Amino acid sequence: MRSGDEIRELFNLKYNNLNSSQSPGFNDFEISMLLTNAQREVVDMYYTGYYHRNQSFEIVERVRKNISIITKEIWLGKVLNKLNDFRDYKVYDCPVKGEIVEDDTVTPYHIWRVLYENVTLKDNDDCINSRNVLVKPVRHDELDKILRNPFKWPTDFLVLRLDLENTHQLMSKYEITDYCVRYIDFPKPFIISDISDVFTGCNIEKYTDFSPCIFDSFVEDIIIDRAVQLATVSYKENSLQTQMAVNMRKE
Repeated sequence: MRSGDEIRELFNLKYNNLNSSQSPGFNDFEISMLLTNAQREVVDMYYTGYYHRNQSFEIVERVRKNISIITKEIWLGKVLNKLNDFRDYKVYDCPVKGEIVEDDTVTPYHIWRVLYENVTLKDNDDCINSRNVLVKPVRHDELDKILRNPFKWPTDFLVLRLDLENTHQLMSKYEITDYCVRYIDFPKPFIISDISDVFTGCNIEKYTDFSPCIFDSFVEDIIIDRAVQLATVSYKENSLQTQMAVNMRKE
């Protein structure tokens, strides 16, 4: 694992190689912000398959091992909230971010990108009771079409999911007792030093202390390269805006 000083030197070296020596430098807070944004972009690109011809990140073993660090599973029965019945279906809300408190243990979660999900059903029929069935995400504009098609309804083996106001809204033919989600967690900020030393009260999502990259050096290099690209774009855009303002004053 690289130290914060090593990451700073590597960032500055790559940045200076792309830009003139007169280009402005960045303090630790700014570098950490760039690295944090770059880290989330890179993870998202792996998730969407951007780096591998739109294939799942799980196709590539090296990437799978890296992303598995922030891949988690959680059972959300304790935060399920039954709303109402809709066309003979049970509708539940489940927040995608929050905490579960059980036996004085607090488990925070943030479902950023879903990988797999299922629910546990409850019914008087022993064949249905305790059955685990898949959850299928659907678009809002498809819902009416789906509910008019008996082959696509929520069934004994399928529950539908809509996304609404930072919740997962589940539509089921039966009662739901638990909701299991495997997901990619929101990565912690990538911080190279105690950034509260830069400005009083300075933080990134309430984090201030050194918080290194949790991935291996290969992915870390990709993140640093992306952060340098973001910094370069920011510098050139600011330079262009400054030059335009100067030209307008001259006119």
